[in-house]
Amino acid sequence: MSLHASDAAVKAQAKTLAKKRSRKYVFAGAAAVLAVTTGAAWAAMKVTGDGTASAAAYEEQPLTISDAKFSGPLFPGGKVNLTFEVTNPNPFKVKVKTISLKDGAPPAISCKSGEERFLSGPVGATGTSFTIPAADQTVSNGNGGKGTVTISNAVSLSNDATKGCSLTVPFTVTGESQPS
Repeated sequence: MSLHASDAAVKAQAKTLAKKRSRKYVFAGAAAVLAVTTGAAWAAMKVTGDGTASAAAYEEQPLTISDAKFSGPLFPGGKVNLTFEVTNPNPFKVKVKTISLKDGAPPAISCKSGEERFLSGPVGATGTSFTIPAADQTVSNGNGGKGTVTISNAVSLSNDATKGCSLTVPFTVTGESQPS
């Protein structure tokens, strides 16, 4: 038995097959070109940037002293404490460590003539700088934080004095920055 197909039928069949194959290859080729082109474009994107930063040194602000007062009047054999409040405007903590007579402002002492020699204590007529005992050193938080400092027995009047004295002491405190 033999099959015969007309030449026209064979040609039509061949044409249909050729169209299907070429479409398949065209789509595959287009997908490959798209993948390579996209990858090349992505790989070509390189972004960089430069910058600088600087910081100026902070200029510390002075501590503010307020509400300074002695605990009572001076009398022969008596001792008084000194209490004051420290306000810290700096952005860091400060520990108040020393107190001294203010430069160029001697204390105003009102005693019986010659009896000022009977004044003593860390904050008296001596004019020396005094390191506040560690237990009394006060830490004042930054940005307006306040702390109260009390110096026990800051001024005393000897038993040898014949009457009490009055005393006005202009003073300066020195603090040290503390870790936050």
